[in-house]
Amino acid sequence: MYPSRAVVGEFVGIDRVRKFLQMGYPRARRHANHK
Repeated sequence: MYPSRAVVGEFVGIDRVRKFLQMGYPRARRHANHK
């Protein structure tokens, strides 16, 4: 139970990070282009 639970938590964390990157990456790119 513990391993599967850890894997699920890791997957959720990765999904959250991926969503954050998708939202923030274009903004960072735009800032870099402005400079």
